[in-house]
Amino acid sequence: MPGQRGSPGESIRTLRQLAGMSLSAVAKAADTSSAYLSKVENGKFLPTNAYVAKVTGVIAAHLRDAA
Repeated sequence: MPGQRGSPGESIRTLRQLAGMSLSAVAKAADTSSAYLSKVENGKFLPTNAYVAKVTGVIAAHLRDAA
């Protein structure tokens, strides 16, 4: 449906995949476990705003470095 937003985990997964990063690379750079990040991406856990900011910051830094 137009305008409908996905979960934070879906957004993180989409951004990570578009950046060409593995789940383990993002987790390591964000100082979190791959298992926890996987559960966030799959909607098993709802992350805090701080967690989302940290993970998306890692992805953004990767994209800046790649440019």
